[in-house]
Amino acid sequence: MINPKLLKTGLVCLLITFSASALIAQIIERKENYNNFNGIAVSSGIDLYLTQSANEQIVLSGTKDLIDRVKVSKGSDGLLKFEMEKRSGWFSWSWGEDSYVKAYVSFKTLNRLISSGGSDVYGKDQFKLNSLNIISSGGSGVKLDLIVNNLTLSTSGGSDVYLKGKASNFNLQASGGSDVNAFNLLADDVVAQMSGGSDCELYTVKTISINASGASDVTYKGPGIRKSIKSSGASDVQQVK
Repeated sequence: MINPKLLKTGLVCLLITFSASALIAQIIERKENYNNFNGIAVSSGIDLYLTQSANEQIVLSGTKDLIDRVKVSKGSDGLLKFEMEKRSGWFSWSWGEDSYVKAYVSFKTLNRLISSGGSDVYGKDQFKLNSLNIISSGGSGVKLDLIVNNLTLSTSGGSDVYLKGKASNFNLQASGGSDVNAFNLLADDVVAQMSGGSDCELYTVKTISINASGASDVTYKGPGIRKSIKSSGASDVQQVK
């Protein structure tokens, strides 16, 4: 037979837990005052939403519990960093969309973009840049529409990268099971190094050089001339229409 006192106590504890969870789950915003930055780095627990604008702006959106743990800083080199402080204990678990903080950043210019630890980066419109260096690792995702002269991409650790737009020079390195979808990025000159079971889709307008190893797959299309194509270790390089 269930003890009525124990049942009542259990119900009260459950009610308190639900009330606390509802309070924690309330979405709030926090603004940050940084300017004149030229690079952005995000890590685990933070998704980045980018907009190119004449005015720089930074807004964090998420639960109070998570936003209180986000540290934003700018280095002397102009790199804007978003970091999530870890918490310990069984109550550190989070689920669903509420387990991430969304960082909305408007920038004037950008030459470095770094994502790690499963963070995702989204471009809300097309960016016009002179040069951009993208580093994506640890299962991160990047989705951008670009018009850029010099584009460098380094991706590893199962990251997914989707690129579209136009580039004069596109130099990429992919490893550790990463996926790069750049069929819709019309690049004049392409240099690609693939390893560790990575998959890549490319479009070349003028020239392309590929070095694929470690069971990597590269598919490319476009009128570009093959300057150098090397494959080893069960890798596969194919040209499609």
